[in-house]
Amino acid sequence: MTTVWDSDRGQSEVLGTVMLIGIVLIAALAVAGLALGAFGGTQDQADREAIEQYLLDIRSSVSAVAIEGETQRNIHVEPPEGAQMTMDGTSTSITIIHHDYMGNETVDPQVLYNQSEIGTLEVAHNGELYGLEAGGIFRISDGHGSMVAPPKMAYRGLTANIPLLRMDGQGAKAGPTQLSISPGEHVRPAFPNETEFYENNLPFDNPVMNGSVDIVVQSKFYEGWAQFFNQYTEGTVVVDHENETVTTTLSSLQEMEFDNAVKVQRDVSVSGNVDDEGWTEWSYIPDSKPVILEKLAALESEDDNDNHAVDCLNETGFIQDDPCEIPAGSYYFDEDVQLDRDLHINTTEGNVTFAFNGDFDVRNHDIIVTTPGEDGAMYYVNGTLEFQGNAFVGTDGEDIESFRNIFIVGEDVLIDSQGSGTIELDAVIYAPNADISTGGNPAIRGAIYANSLSLHGNADIAYDPALEGRSIDLSGTPTPVMFLHITENVAVVEIT
Repeated sequence: MTTVWDSDRGQSEVLGTVMLIGIVLIAALAVAGLALGAFGGTQDQADREAIEQYLLDIRSSVSAVAIEGETQRNIHVEPPEGAQMTMDGTSTSITIIHHDYMGNETVDPQVLYNQSEIGTLEVAHNGELYGLEAGGIFRISDGHGSMVAPPKMAYRGLTANIPLLRMDGQGAKAGPTQLSISPGEHVRPAFPNETEFYENNLPFDNPVMNGSVDIVVQSKFYEGWAQFFNQYTEGTVVVDHENETVTTTLSSLQEMEFDNAVKVQRDVSVSGNVDDEGWTEWSYIPDSKPVILEKLAALESEDDNDNHAVDCLNETGFIQDDPCEIPAGSYYFDEDVQLDRDLHINTTEGNVTFAFNGDFDVRNHDIIVTTPGEDGAMYYVNGTLEFQGNAFVGTDGEDIESFRNIFIVGEDVLIDSQGSGTIELDAVIYAPNADISTGGNPAIRGAIYANSLSLHGNADIAYDPALEGRSIDLSGTPTPVMFLHITENVAVVEIT
């Protein structure tokens, strides 16, 4: 991410008298000099504050006319001496683009909004330039830009609200100035918009299910825009100084850090004695499917997996030895797999990766990492993950080390659905599409991230502190923007 520069004693009586007078004069001159310097600094600051305040007042009036429906506003301002105000209705462009809106299908980016004349009300004073544009107030000083007041755009959680305040008009004046503000076009919805369509005839409508959304601003105040996007949005920001352009991408998290025991996109329902302190509800969790499909494609070919190097497995499951010992490598299964034996994971030579192009049913068996160290096993399950009976997943050491068994699941997760066992999982389960319901007496020590979670029986879910600072790579997952609202609101500003 590109961030803005951050963007302060034995003398005669006569000689003694002369020296005293001299000291008093020097002190007086010094005090006067300090006072003049301080006064000058205070005046500059007062001028800045005056300019910023009347730009805030103008912004409020423009908003009242453009958004709230007032018919007319007239404002009289008296800027500091030497200030020049200019209304430029042709400056600044904003473009909003939706990339990869068809998911895995390759399509050209779709422009959702494009306006090359947003309009800027500028004030030049004492070597500084201020600008009111798109509802934000910005300043350029000593060759660098900064934000004075943010536009009223918001990107939090799953929703991006972008009410674009566009100004038309003209005029320039120094000294006392009269501004006439009148309505332009009515509020124009850009997205959702029932009259606009993607190139494949999908409507401009919510929810936004795939891809990422770019907001591109070209402006002389681009550095102030970069500061705004870095501070007020949850997107990545790229600055192009040569073209005075800043782009923020409202895209998915590039990684998911496991910072608590439970995180769900919807809610947690608890029946029984469960400690749910610190759990997170109603939080976006990026989809696991793209990561799983990418891993499956990478390991599908016999030349790209290590199935042939292990006697106790093939592409359909586990065979022969009980337990089946799996050394470091990557293994691919082209259909549903049901364990009928225990698995011992040997990480002496490195990590182990499993990719299941279907369901993975652990049933009543154990999966144990038998060697010490930091390496472990990753399980990419395109279908459903299931545990029953007294299944166990963990290591044979004394510590929990849940980071050594990580399950990334595309569909549902079943944990003792029959409610008759005592399952122990020292592991991480990342299943954003799963509505997980537990029965029996499951003990999960690590982290479980899902769509929703319903706990029954005597479930015990505890965070493993060893997960702190650890994450999984989710590059390429869909955007967390599910609800996008873009409107253009226009006011005509004339300077007289």
